Amino acid sequence: MLKEIYNKIVNAYLVHYSKGIHRKYAYDNAPQIKERYPNVPFFLNGWQAVCMESELKNGQIISKNLMGENIVIWKSTKGEVAVTSAYCSHFGIHLGAGGKVVGDHLRCAFHHRCFDKNGVAKGKKEKPIKPYVIDINAGIVFVWFHSENESPTWNLPRLDTDYMGNKWEIEHQCLKGVNVKAHPIDFIENGVDFNHAIKLHGLCHQHTKLFEQDEKLSVRLKRGNEDKGNININAYGPFVIDYNIDFYWRWHVYHRFLVLLQLEADGSFTAHRIKMKRHAFKANLQEKLFNKGVYIFNEIKVFKTFMQEDHMIMMNRKHLEFPDLEKDDLYTRKFRLWYKQFYPSQKNIYSAHVIARKKVA
Repeated sequence: MLKEIYNKIVNAYLVHYSKGIHRKYAYDNAPQIKERYPNVPFFLNGWQAVCMESELKNGQIISKNLMGENIVIWKSTKGEVAVTSAYCSHFGIHLGAGGKVVGDHLRCAFHHRCFDKNGVAKGKKEKPIKPYVIDINAGIVFVWFHSENESPTWNLPRLDTDYMGNKWEIEHQCLKGVNVKAHPIDFIENGVDFNHAIKLHGLCHQHTKLFEQDEKLSVRLKRGNEDKGNININAYGPFVIDYNIDFYWRWHVYHRFLVLLQLEADGSFTAHRIKMKRHAFKANLQEKLFNKGVYIFNEIKVFKTFMQEDHMIMMNRKHLEFPDLEKDDLYTRKFRLWYKQFYPSQKNIYSAHVIARKKVA
């Protein structure tokens, strides 16, 4: 009962927070996103979260538009999740509009053409629809998006295990986030731009390190020696960020949450913040209350204040292809080189020439 009340308060706060951002910083009047990112592609290759597995009941269909693609997420009557293109190959009818799950197939409402999880039509000779590769990881349904329809070139790690091998589970049962009128590149870049953390947020970090390894980017922030704890931020591709907070002050404090970014059809992104709960965390009542107090403080101070300040900057920022970097911007330079591996071919990149041509037309 208390947990349900607590979840309702948190969800109400998220909605209020999102509306407050819109009122305070006038999102709708911000410059067009595409014009502010002339050299950054809209379509990014990688794993993107689409929903929680618990959101889907057997036989249910969910429709979404991510990165300009209309998709349907559906679960067979046996409980198997599938993601396919939203349009029937017969007459282009949206499969989420009146469609129905029949056994292991998704049936179109118009002429009852059926497709399996691989997009193959039941009649075999009929034209198939596009299937998507999925990964159900820690109860989250991830979909592989690629501009050239290539198979996955890398996999996500198991998100129910942290970098130290501890087991975690997700507390939230649905994705609820805040829409940001900016490109996802700014969200992760802010995490490695420690100059802005010091000057905008007033933070002070010691012994900061950045590690690049293929599709993974790790940032480690330490306060003093190892015993006092540290913060580990791991980015897995352009859409998944894993925050681990581990420090000791009288009692041990463990906090972990995921931020999942969804790229919307208008070029903006929605940031979903998911709290994790550690398995077999043995603590007395005082330690549990202390951890809960630290979590509430982080919600009020970090999530509200810092995120609002960052949102104000992101929604009015113009992405410079060749910024005038200073000596302290080494990590930003490294980050941008790492991030470019998720770019598709040049034909998908917004250019000022294309935008100007559309305006003339």
